[in-house]
Order: sequence, then structure tokens, then C-alpha cells
Amino acid sequence: ISTQQQASKQKTAEHNASAKLEETLGKLQQMLANNAEADVSRTSAEKEHRTVEQTELQAAQEAQEAILHDIQTALDIISKRVTAIEETQQRDWQTQVKQHDKITKIQTQMLQQQQAMHQYEKDALDMHAGEQKQNRQRD
Repeated sequence: ISTQQQASKQKTAEHNASAKLEETLGKLQQMLANNAEADVSRTSAEKEHRTVEQTELQAAQEAQEAILHDIQTALDIISKRVTAIEETQQRDWQTQVKQHDKITKIQTQMLQQQQAMHQYEKDALDMHAGEQKQNRQRD
């Protein structure tokens, strides 16, 4: 084999090796780019996940606050109603006491009137009996 042929074969081999190296280098660069893209995607996904978690947590806290506000409002309304009922019951009780006192007073007055009428009737009967006695004595 001539030197020229050997040099040509060697050049071809070097060219093939160089092409192979370039191909391998291209694959490595693509792998690095893919890894970098995957890292960016993973970081972005993690960030989005944290954002979603924070949003869900905030929404849950807001819902709890709304529920607590509704409960407090309901308790305030119930408290006002209980106070109104207690005030009404107090007024009713006072009214009943006054009515009872009036009834007792009227009953006492009626009893006194009845006793006065009995006394009047007794006095009238006594006077009538006295008059009849006097009439008999005169006769």
C-alpha cells in the first residue's frame, strides 16, 4: 500500500472518528439541554404546586373565617332573641303579679261588700224583729 493510500485511509479514519465525535458531542449537548429543560419544567411544576397549595390553604382559611362569622352572627341573633324573650317574660310576670294584686283587691272588696250586706241584712232583720217586738208589746 502506498503512503498516499495509507494517508488517505488514515484521513478517512480520522474524518470518520471526527464525525463520530461530533455526533457524540451533539448527543451529549442534546442530553444536557433536555436535562436543563427537565429541571426548568420540574422547578416550574414544583412552584405551581406550591402556588396551588397556598391558594387552596387560603381558600380553606377564608371559608373557615366565613363560617366563624356566620356562627358569630347566628349567636348574636340568638342572644338578642333570648334577651327579648326574657324581657317579655319579665313584663308578663309583672303584669300577672299586677293582675293578681288587682284580683285580690277586688275579691277583698267584694268580700267586704258581702260582709257589709250581711251586716245590713242582719241589722235590718234585727230592726224588723225589734219593731215587731215593740208592736207586740204595744198590743
